[in-house]
Amino acid sequence: MSADGSPIWIDLACDDIEVSKKFYAEVLGWDYAAPEDGAFGWTMALADGVAVAGLAPRREGTPATWSIYLATTNSDATLAGVADLGGQVLVPAFDITINNTHMGRISAAADPTGGAFGLWEPDAMLGMQPTGAPGHPVWFELNSTNPVVATSFYAQLFTASTEEMTDPGDYHAVVIDGEQRFGVWGMPGLLPDENESRWFVYLSVRDVDAAAVRVQSIGGAVHQIADSPHGRWAYVSDPQGAEFYLLDVTAKS
Repeated sequence: MSADGSPIWIDLACDDIEVSKKFYAEVLGWDYAAPEDGAFGWTMALADGVAVAGLAPRREGTPATWSIYLATTNSDATLAGVADLGGQVLVPAFDITINNTHMGRISAAADPTGGAFGLWEPDAMLGMQPTGAPGHPVWFELNSTNPVVATSFYAQLFTASTEEMTDPGDYHAVVIDGEQRFGVWGMPGLLPDENESRWFVYLSVRDVDAAAVRVQSIGGAVHQIADSPHGRWAYVSDPQGAEFYLLDVTAKS
């Protein structure tokens, strides 16, 4: 069971699931389970047979985007904490049942700086375990308009500690059960809209440059590639505009 506050799942909202399936299969080697009856088209992505993400039809009025879900063992208590700490409850908790199997409870919230995130209280669907293996989610990051406020919010909400990281500067990792689970920082000059707090997912590859070539060859875009002490990374978007990072944790500068 994932500790409260740990990233437990990621979902992609898109207009054309078949286009997304082809793109991520080519870039990351993903396979896909057949959609379950009653799942409204939601499709599970697999890396080497392990569940790593979900793909779902985009709701009207929402962007094509990756969403990050944080684990909770008590959705209602966590949402009450969100409100108490100055955040906003976007979607109250409700049950997800597929083929008479209770998968868990889902909800959505935003931190005081506007960073929207999901909450997942698992039952039959336990979520993912970030491993760093190719094709798996490997890191999660909030680009916040006010990193100090956001870091304090998540630390209090999940009774976590924080660690300041020296590279990049002004970057804090949120530590839960002794492990760094996600990062919070502001990234001036790196994003087109710096007035919006946004979560990003890093997906693991071996050879970022080769993966970037695949991104472009199948209709995506590469915005930036760089080295870091944590691995070589690329900031990219898929053919429908959903932005994410590729990271090779074995290629550290």
